[in-house]
Amino acid sequence: MENKSIRFINRRGFTLIEVLFSLAICLLIVINVLPIVKIVTSKNNINVNTSFYAMGAKQVAKILYTARDIKVGGNLLYLDSDDKTYTLSLNKNRVVKEPGFDIIIRNVEELSFYRYDKNIYMCLNDGENEYHYLIATDYQLKNEEIIEDSSDETVE
Repeated sequence: MENKSIRFINRRGFTLIEVLFSLAICLLIVINVLPIVKIVTSKNNINVNTSFYAMGAKQVAKILYTARDIKVGGNLLYLDSDDKTYTLSLNKNRVVKEPGFDIIIRNVEELSFYRYDKNIYMCLNDGENEYHYLIATDYQLKNEEIIEDSSDETVE
């Protein structure tokens, strides 16, 4: 009779050690998963913004690939292959190409262009971070420079 009552008690539930061990494992899993989820979600938000800026900078670089007479100032002025003048400027927190008002980049608080070492850079500021992108090179040579360069070359 005693054997039956012991068997009945053992089958009724878990022992205290088993319950504590399973709770400890669950607690470790929950504690380690929450910070990982927070890090992943915050990195996704940052990458989305910077990728939009990078895509916009790439689009500006493609626009300026065939441009001539690029003038850097508060805005960027250039001539396209059809000798039409275009402007890249900031309008209501958006980088736009005018005439035509093509929106290239959104959510920009400050925009500036500058030359450094025969390269043209675009600087974007979203209020928290500043991003610099190389958008063009000032490779256009004047006629005098072409004549000087070609006179020194010898072809064999």
